[in-house]
Amino acid sequence: MGAREQDAHRADGSRKGRLAPTVAVVGDDRSWDRFAADAREQEAVASRAREGWLRQAAGDDATLSGTLLDLAERGTAVLLTLRSGRRHRVAVWRVASDCIAVRHDDGRVSWLALDAIAVVAGEPGGRALPVSTRRVESEVTLSDVMADLVADQATVALFVADMTDAQRGRLVGGGRDVVRLATAGPAPEVVIAVQALSEVGLVDSG
Repeated sequence: MGAREQDAHRADGSRKGRLAPTVAVVGDDRSWDRFAADAREQEAVASRAREGWLRQAAGDDATLSGTLLDLAERGTAVLLTLRSGRRHRVAVWRVASDCIAVRHDDGRVSWLALDAIAVVAGEPGGRALPVSTRRVESEVTLSDVMADLVADQATVALFVADMTDAQRGRLVGGGRDVVRLATAGPAPEVVIAVQALSEVGLVDSG
């Protein structure tokens, strides 16, 4: 019988019972508390990282119209800078498919083409601007707005593309993509392409 087999038997030849494995105690209760605290801290860091990534992912899909929709719901004043360099302190009122309606501090209403908006800035010390991925549900276009204004024979100030000087007069007609404006200038009437409009303001004809 080998030495290993002899060790497994008592002197009288009966087999020894199996020895229970030895369990080593690693650390104390305070060690486990520290381990649990470290694990919680690491999970919190990972959670913040996930939230930051999700915010970044949402920001990557943000749109100007979605941001303007959120601003319209807030009703707070913002500063809009157009590609022409004109600046307006306004509250966003409505957001349509290719334009927005805004209210000025004096109560006037204007329509701005989305393509004409270059910068949206919040009030100093105000809330952070929203970054939104929302989609505009309205199918109203600037052409629709102009058709209504033509029907009302409204007196307007029309800004074209990046021009800072307005064409002022009364709308007397229109077509599918143009409007006719009666003016007090050298040319008694001008025809303007709706697609070229960057800004349309109502003027008190009184």
